[in-house]
Amino acid sequence: MELTPDVWHPWTLKSENISFEGDTSRKIGSGELKIASELDINTGVGGQNNVSDLYHKDLGNISIKNMTSDDCRLGADSQEGSFKILNKLILLHTWSEKYMYNFWADKTYAIMSEYDDKKTDRLIHKIRRGEICKSKFLKLNEHLKKLKVFFTAKAKCKAFKSELYEIVFSDDMRNKSLIEMANDVARREAINKTLIIVHKNLGFQIIKNIDRIYCTRITQSKCRISVLGIK
Repeated sequence: MELTPDVWHPWTLKSENISFEGDTSRKIGSGELKIASELDINTGVGGQNNVSDLYHKDLGNISIKNMTSDDCRLGADSQEGSFKILNKLILLHTWSEKYMYNFWADKTYAIMSEYDDKKTDRLIHKIRRGEICKSKFLKLNEHLKKLKVFFTAKAKCKAFKSELYEIVFSDDMRNKSLIEMANDVARREAINKTLIIVHKNLGFQIIKNIDRIYCTRITQSKCRISVLGIK
């Protein structure tokens, strides 16, 4: 199997007569049948909630992600990592409610209470439903960096000594930002499997440089991923 990773390989005559579009009734994602043809895979596709989309004798389990629209949602096996992020944010909101007399808790509560761009729902309600848009994701990331300073400095006030606050900044969050945690979830797709991104017009890439992979936002309790330099 000699295909250079991390570069576009245009669709060839092998898959010329195969539609790029998926088939939801058969749980086939966009580009999956074209990749099967391009890589001479005849074992069929995995299905919507299977561990992998395809299997190749050299590449192993393959995950195919459609990047025609810049990003796409991860599958069901990524939910554990995404839930961990969402649960920390929900705990952070609980902390901010309990210690609103504290300046930083009050500021946290205000951010969590902000309405979305359509002025229809507050951020904390969206988080509880597993939805964080890109702009709010970035804002939370910067705010959490500031809050973590008090954890690192072992601040003495009651709010920063609380169990809720310590749980939020325990384990991965101790040494990583919110976005770094989300990027780790996104990159597991290319660690546990062979990640192939597809584009309706450009073709496909086998992703080996996992540093190119990043999380853009969270939808339906799953990270949405994109890849640097895809266009």
